Amino acid sequence: MGGGGGGGVGNLKRIGTIWKFKAIGYDEQGDVMAGGGPLTQHHNAVFVTLDETEVNVRLGAA
Repeated sequence: MGGGGGGGVGNLKRIGTIWKFKAIGYDEQGDVMAGGGPLTQHHNAVFVTLDETEVNVRLGAA
């Protein structure tokens, strides 16, 4: 998932039968910070299905 600044803000990871949003951010050196970034409050959000509309609404992109 991309952010407005060109860097990714997270990804969706399948764990068993569910999907979890994994937020990422970057420190001042450009290194990845797991669970950080602009969507850190949504880190580990659970999705039963990959519905684009639901993901966008829940992560605030809609």
